[in-house]
Amino acid sequence: MPRVFELPDIDDLTKEQDSIIDLPLEGQHLIVGGPGTGKSVVALMRARRLAREQQQYVCLAYNRTLLTSNEQLFGEGLCSQQWESWFMKTYFSLIGSRVPLIEINNGGFRPIDWDKVSHNIISYMEQEAEPDTAKDDEATELSKDTLIIDEGQDMPPSFYSSLVELSFENFFVVADQNQQINEGCSRIKDLRAVMFLEPEEVFELTINWRNSYEIAVFSRHFFTDEATPAPNLPDPNTRATGDLPTLYSYHPNNFATIIERILIQAKDHDHKLIGIICPNNAVLDAYLAKLTEKKNSNTAYQDIPIGYYNNGQPVSIDFGQGGIFILNAHSCKGLEFDTVFLADIDEHYAPSNTDVLKKRFYVMASRAREKLFLLRKSGSDTKTIDDILPNDNSILNRC
Repeated sequence: MPRVFELPDIDDLTKEQDSIIDLPLEGQHLIVGGPGTGKSVVALMRARRLAREQQQYVCLAYNRTLLTSNEQLFGEGLCSQQWESWFMKTYFSLIGSRVPLIEINNGGFRPIDWDKVSHNIISYMEQEAEPDTAKDDEATELSKDTLIIDEGQDMPPSFYSSLVELSFENFFVVADQNQQINEGCSRIKDLRAVMFLEPEEVFELTINWRNSYEIAVFSRHFFTDEATPAPNLPDPNTRATGDLPTLYSYHPNNFATIIERILIQAKDHDHKLIGIICPNNAVLDAYLAKLTEKKNSNTAYQDIPIGYYNNGQPVSIDFGQGGIFILNAHSCKGLEFDTVFLADIDEHYAPSNTDVLKKRFYVMASRAREKLFLLRKSGSDTKTIDDILPNDNSILNRC
């Protein structure tokens, strides 16, 4: 069943959103804001304005799930790409060779070798500057494009330095340094430095439009940055629902009961989108298999759309419809769901630095608009998880 998933009308924007959208089309703009403050909205409104003015732009996002969400929210015609894919294609078209990668002994994922990238770009630009060198018209045209970067804290500082070395000048970056779930992120001061911005030149979105009051309070419990103020809470007079985030401990033998409850939730609220955020792909596969099996064996559930995303595949979800979407924690950044289940939290990797784990929970919990459930298997070693959860029963209900 359809759910509301569309950009607001220009008349429905707040003053702070209006002021950001009206910023000059050229130049470097950095917008910061906590979860649910509308960072993606102002980025997409910026893209719409540039398209209307017939200005070239590309909207970059860290992961393919956010890319898909933005494309559906914008409607037809959004010029968008996954950031790393775009950079590799741009680098190849200009430099004439593939992006250098760091050799990994175990043959796994090979990250970009940013030192070699920088060296090659500088050599290319020096060659372009030679008086007798034929100028690369493609490079000149590309550098005029506006780069709209969503969740810009997720890209490494070297990425931004490389863009500057390639003579890109027009940036519109939205970011929140407290929403980090991967290594090599950019801090706000890194972004300011590469764009030559003073602190007073950074724009801020302050109003949380997504989370209920209860979910916002719970999410803020995991806020770790002592150098910046915690995000503002929604007005409890208008945004309190009475639904506290709830922690369920279940025996593995009762997994089928958990699946049944999720399907009942989806059936009874078929205009709502449920997100199941998993700690790893094994948990994702288990939930997907059991939900699909139960759906196919019971006619009451057969109309419930069930989508999922695993790295490297197409994103199978319509954010404008109710249903269930299963994904892992690293793919949930920037998304929002009406109801969120944090699946099997006992299986989250627990680093020695608990701030890393807190930031992960900060991101995951703040995906929920109205209802939030945490699930864990009883009998598991959950001390590290227990240590970061709130003990206050006015913040977290335990069952």
